[in-house]
Amino acid sequence: MTDHHLPSVPAGGSTGTDQFAQSAALIDGLDPVFAGPLFDGRGPRLAGVFMRGSRQVRLDITALPLVVRREVGWWLATCARTGERQAHASEWNRWAATAADVIARHAHVASFADRSLAEWMTAWARRFHADRGRMPAPGHRIRAEHALRGMLERLLRQYASEVNWWRHDIWSLRLDPRIPRREHEPRANTAVRWGDITPPWLREGTKFYLRLQMESGQLTWSTVMQHRVNTARFAAFVTEHGIDHPALVDGSERSLRALALDFGTFLHNWQRETPGRAEVGGSLQPRTINKNLQTVDLFYRVMTDCRTEAAEALDDARWLALTDSHARMFRPADRPRQREVREADERNYINDTDLSSMLTHIEPLGLPAERTRTVVRDACQVELAGLGHPAVMRAWLIQAMTGRRASEVLMMDFEPLSDIPGLDAAAVPEGGMAARLRYQQTKIDAAPNTLLVGRDVVEIIREQQAWVREHWHLGPAETIRYLFPTTTGNRHGAKSWETSNYNHVLKDFSHHLDMRDSRGELLLYSRSHRLRHTKATTLINAPRR
Repeated sequence: MTDHHLPSVPAGGSTGTDQFAQSAALIDGLDPVFAGPLFDGRGPRLAGVFMRGSRQVRLDITALPLVVRREVGWWLATCARTGERQAHASEWNRWAATAADVIARHAHVASFADRSLAEWMTAWARRFHADRGRMPAPGHRIRAEHALRGMLERLLRQYASEVNWWRHDIWSLRLDPRIPRREHEPRANTAVRWGDITPPWLREGTKFYLRLQMESGQLTWSTVMQHRVNTARFAAFVTEHGIDHPALVDGSERSLRALALDFGTFLHNWQRETPGRAEVGGSLQPRTINKNLQTVDLFYRVMTDCRTEAAEALDDARWLALTDSHARMFRPADRPRQREVREADERNYINDTDLSSMLTHIEPLGLPAERTRTVVRDACQVELAGLGHPAVMRAWLIQAMTGRRASEVLMMDFEPLSDIPGLDAAAVPEGGMAARLRYQQTKIDAAPNTLLVGRDVVEIIREQQAWVREHWHLGPAETIRYLFPTTTGNRHGAKSWETSNYNHVLKDFSHHLDMRDSRGELLLYSRSHRLRHTKATTLINAPRR
């Protein structure tokens, strides 16, 4: 099963009686339309459950046993409830045929949860070859895996609901409401996967440690991702050194100090791999090395203090071997000096000429793909097709005009504006403040979360609201949670754009536009945090009145 490191997962090794009861609990209280075994996407009660291109195809799961039929019906109901996914009827008809084949050949398989995703994909490919006389194309295989992965991850979590949330190898706010979170999480849609962290004692110890930190409020969900990255580097280090014990060495302080220094050297020699590419990137920056050392340092400080609780919770007495030496094996002098940012460093803000060029040429980002705009590049006129991201364009413009962080803008409420008490907005002169804007402050506790804005920002927000209402088919008085809802897997508009996806679109646009800044380098819209420094510099340099 997917969460194969759990202490126990009922669905995988349960009896037929257990599976029957568990599957019955899945569909308890659901609309009878999801009881199956036939699902017609043209029916109004299944509207939105199936992808548009498959709504003329009827999903037939008659050949499946009752437990599996219940699981499929529950998954379709989940798709309707969350709005995060849509099922493809033809794809699921093939999965139904695959499941029927597997269950007929293997008496112990009576649920989708009884096999791992890899095992199901092997069976799917076998069935595909039997039907078509050839192996599936990579794209077809990816679509099939995507269809089942979402269902399988949720199903396993549902069947293992009594297992502590932190014991799972997949941490996802979507999958488990028990995970500590803030009201607005900048990376709420990102899952953290622990399954490939080895050795197991480090993986389980890190999960236990992060659980303590998150439940006590010391760490937030957004910081867990970086801890995952830092732990992976430490895992590579201990694996390379053949270490298979939480105490790391024989326990002497001298040995621990030597190991700590070796880890620092390991990080200095680390070569980053560019995500999604084969080539190797550069070495780690001093700040990154510092963060990695601090992560492991704090991990061992907390685990030393809580070694008794860790040994009991993890059922691993080896954690009791930690001593006070483990809590002080790293020292401030181990950390490299960080580069000091020089005043007015042009790498950290955008000069007036470049900012004016970016504002002038941003329109193609929001235009539909079938429309074009003429831009001047290297003294030549070039026709550029639109990229179809008007929401990203407006969010970037608001960043430029207000100097707010990307996450603060992307997670704004659908109605973030309020009147300024005692002010007649209609009488505000050009350039004056016309409204108060509320944004999501998730970086600094108790910091201000409002600022005054002019008519230009108000107009952009009204344009975005109108676009959202049209895109999500909202009435004049209807709203959704966020002003900038992501446009994929979000039928109910409950999820905002995440900064990583936002910056990815902006980077693609920068290459599409291919404009150069005053230094001859590519003009990068994706480095949007510079807009914050740019706005601050503008305010500092503004003449006093």
